[in-house]
Formats: sequence, structure tokens, C-alpha cells
Amino acid sequence: MAAILVGTGEVDMLERGIALLSIGLVAAFAWWLGLPAALSSHGSGAPVGDRAHPVRPIRPPTHDKATHDTATHDAPNDAGERGGVGVPRRAVRVTVVRLVDGDTLIVRSRVAVPGVLAAGETRVRLLEVDTPESVESGAPVECYAHRATAELARLAPPGSEVSVLPDLDLLDPYGRTLLYVWNARGDFVNLQLVRSGAAEAVLYEPNDRYIDVMRRAEAGARASGVGLWGRCDYFGQPA
Repeated sequence: MAAILVGTGEVDMLERGIALLSIGLVAAFAWWLGLPAALSSHGSGAPVGDRAHPVRPIRPPTHDKATHDTATHDAPNDAGERGGVGVPRRAVRVTVVRLVDGDTLIVRSRVAVPGVLAAGETRVRLLEVDTPESVESGAPVECYAHRATAELARLAPPGSEVSVLPDLDLLDPYGRTLLYVWNARGDFVNLQLVRSGAAEAVLYEPNDRYIDVMRRAEAGARASGVGLWGRCDYFGQPA
């Protein structure tokens, strides 16, 4: 009987020894696995979480060539707008005061918008379009000039609100502010003038944001003979 008890006690001690040895091996293995990450984190001076998910600094938006080339992507619902290009989110709302001719108008802003226009009245020359002349000093009125002004009055009548957006160069040699214009209905006024045959597409470098769209619109207007292309022998013909 005593021998059996001694044997049983030896077995229990052996089992306890094996269990303790197993626990020690597991703890040692876990410590070995965690050591490289701890050393890496300590050496970098940054928590592991920050290394896995670095914080990217927020940079202010810039009007560089890259954003310029993809400008039409910030215009929602482009395809659904009658003008073909929707109003960009960064466009500024102003009020039309009066028209000068088919491609120039006076607008008013209640506040100054840096990089776009000053508070008060601003003389705006529509970008990427040219309409027949009607007010040039010492020059005859050109064919379709008054109709072009009437078309602009239909799209952006005095007293109405419009949205405007600059391109790369803000001013022309005459000090006029160069802008793209959308009316309250979302029509892209510059483009609509070309589509209706009231204007031709003209590149004023480096302001070429929508020039491809403008040139396609002019080609379509010429082919259809709409506006001045069906009434004048050539653009700039004296009336």
C-alpha cells in the first residue's frame, strides 16, 4: 500500500513538472515573438500604430497644372447639364449689372474673392470665345454682332445671378477679368454662345481649361450653319 502511494506521488510530481515546463516554453516563445516589434518601435521613436497608419499632412489646394488639366472633374453632373459642363463647386456667385457686347459684361460682387474678383463692379471678358465686334472704337459693326449681344442677354440678363470661375491667367492686356460663366439654370454661358453660332472658339493661352469642348461646339455650329455661320460670309465681316 505504501509503495502504491509513493508511486502515485511520483507520478503527480512528474505531471506538475511537465506542466510547469510547458508553461515556461510558451511564455518564452511569446516573449521571443514580441521582441523584434518592440525593438523596431523603440528604435523608430514612433508607436507601432502610427507606423501602420501614417498621418498625411493636409495641403492647401493649389491651381497648378495637374488640377487645371482635370478641372472638369470638379463639376457635378456634367453630362446632364444643357451647357454640357456643370457648374464647378469652386465657382463664385455674382450679379450681372449690364452687358457691353456679346462677350463682355459687368458683374457685381458684394465681397472680394481673392484670385477671382474685387468687391464691387468688375468688367468680365468671357474666356475661350470671341463674338463679332459692335463697340470697338473706329471699327465698323460686324455681321451678327447685335444678335450675339442679344444671345448673351438671353443667357445672362442684367439683374440675374451667375457663377464665375477663373483659369490660370486672371487678366487680359486691357485689364479685364477673364472668367468662365454659368447662369442660374446651370448653362455654361461661354459654351452656349459657341453652340448657338454667336461666337467662335478662341484660345487665350494659357487659359485652355475647356478649349477642346469649345472647338467641338464650333465645329458642330459651322457644320449646321447656325448663327453667324449661316448669315455671314466669314467671321468679322462688316455688317
